[in-house]
Amino acid sequence: METVVINLHESESKGAQLPDDILKLLNEPNTEEQSKWIEVSHSSNLRTSHNYILKNYSMN
Repeated sequence: METVVINLHESESKGAQLPDDILKLLNEPNTEEQSKWIEVSHSSNLRTSHNYILKNYSMN
């Protein structure tokens, strides 16, 4: 199992949203891989600068 975390910063004040279709770009062809958005900072009250916490969170 492999976990890749991509740290994206979006401006809430501007309402920036990435479409779910962009997840298709993250999948490798002919595999059973899955991609999904995990909104970590706000739902978990974590700061994105806490890399070690984010790493542990992504591995669970």
